[in-house]
Amino acid sequence: MKGAMFQRGFSQAANPVFPIACVGAGCPSLRGGDVGDSGNPVVQSKSAPRRILSGWLLMAGLLGSCASAVPDFDPVRDAAMATGIADGIVFREDAELVDLKLPEAATLTMADAVRAALQHDPRLQEALAVAKAALAGAHQARRWPNPILDVGFRVPERGGKVEVDAGITADVLAILQTPRRASAADHRLTAACAIAVATAIEVLADAQASYVRLQALEAEVPLLEAQLDAARRLVAIGRARLAAGDSTQLDLAELDALRLRLELDALARAGDRAAERLRLSRLLGAPSTSQPFVLAPWQEPSTLTASEERLLAVAVQRRPELAAAKAEIQALGDDLQLAGLSWLAGAGLGAVAEREDALAAGPGVALPLPLFDGGGARQQGVRAELLAARHRATALGREIVEATRGALAASKVADAALSRVRSELLPLQQRRRDLAEAAWRAGASDVGTILRAEQELRASEASSLLLQQDQWLARIELERAVGGPAALAAAEQQDSERKGRP
Repeated sequence: MKGAMFQRGFSQAANPVFPIACVGAGCPSLRGGDVGDSGNPVVQSKSAPRRILSGWLLMAGLLGSCASAVPDFDPVRDAAMATGIADGIVFREDAELVDLKLPEAATLTMADAVRAALQHDPRLQEALAVAKAALAGAHQARRWPNPILDVGFRVPERGGKVEVDAGITADVLAILQTPRRASAADHRLTAACAIAVATAIEVLADAQASYVRLQALEAEVPLLEAQLDAARRLVAIGRARLAAGDSTQLDLAELDALRLRLELDALARAGDRAAERLRLSRLLGAPSTSQPFVLAPWQEPSTLTASEERLLAVAVQRRPELAAAKAEIQALGDDLQLAGLSWLAGAGLGAVAEREDALAAGPGVALPLPLFDGGGARQQGVRAELLAARHRATALGREIVEATRGALAASKVADAALSRVRSELLPLQQRRRDLAEAAWRAGASDVGTILRAEQELRASEASSLLLQQDQWLARIELERAVGGPAALAAAEQQDSERKGRP
């Protein structure tokens, strides 16, 4: 066969694909036995198709080999650093049982509860699995699609030698877009790891808050019992005075109403304790357990020293949800670049060969014709998603600022109220009780005055306890708002270093 032979055809896709294959003397490779321009026979090696394909793939590989290595992300390590719990988080290859065994210890401390929650919470394990899937996606984005081998056999109607056509094609667009696809996958890996860290912080805060609430509820028990005991004694005194004619039915009804209200409060508090204990058991991974556990004695949180300005700066810098939102925006920016060449989907480079009397081979290319889809609609869609992601990031930033300032304000209010209760209310109620007892001993009043003063004193102590709980919960919410205990410690350290400068 002299001259060039072109094979043309259409295949239906988003755009019609126009394949062109060139075999013969006018193409880069000649069929064995053909005669060149000088009249001398040209002999082609049987490895010519392989050399042609290798050349095409080498050229495409040079263009598409700019993808960087996969970033070294370790969400388990990052989550441990954010929560401040060293070696407290592990990734499990299989799901755990619904009910686990609680830590075997005489006293369950907050540190033990937090560690158990971080080790067994399925939300965190799910987030770590998603991050692992994103890591696999980042590796996959750097791999080229497999080449397509196409072999056809043609049998002449009147008999004769079977003609063989063969071709091998590689997806050129996928190869050329490898760096950009790898960049998008890396950004989504960054987002998945940040979400895993955020989930760990959330699990930590949930476990701490449940532990503190249960501590406060259990510490409130003796105070409620003391109030209820005083109310019952007042009722007994009221009945005795009514029988002696020294009191009225109205006075006794008021005392009975007080007793009943305290009994109902105690019953409600018992229900709250049971519900909170179940919640903490679930967070520890043992929702059906009947194993009793004793909490550690009540401790107050450390004094907050960081300023609002420093807390806001650290929150915006270290909140993992913001890092995830930023990474998603960057990934959509890569998607926008990829969408610009979407009309080239189906383009291929390769080599074709046919064998009649001798082997003929040459390069092959398949190019989509942008008759129906120029990629504009896809670009518009990605651009809209990018805009939506930017709006979400703005809203998230505002919510983080609001949460940080709100938690800081709640912490200051709890601190101020607790300070006044301790310095003013409790001493006043104690003095009232002492005066009532002195008056009773002097015969100027009855024992009911002492019991009323005792009841008010225990109620003030319960108020102090609830304010300590609010103080703890505000501190926990502030840690969550700024990005975890490590972020709050960094903010306090930065403020301390700034104040220590001359």
